[in-house]
Amino acid sequence: MNIKQELPWDNPRFRNWVAVARACHVLERTLAVKLAPLDLKPAQLDVLMNLYRHPGMSQ
Repeated sequence: MNIKQELPWDNPRFRNWVAVARACHVLERTLAVKLAPLDLKPAQLDVLMNLYRHPGMSQ
């Protein structure tokens, strides 16, 4: 960053991006907590949902 550039947190849209990142993080944590009793991780759920949506799909 050079001296003439503004700092990112001075940009009004920076707060919006931070809010989106925080919401995404909360969603990921909540999903992981809800999947824990099923002994699943979010990545495994993604694979299962793809198999459900596209029966017969293979790697």
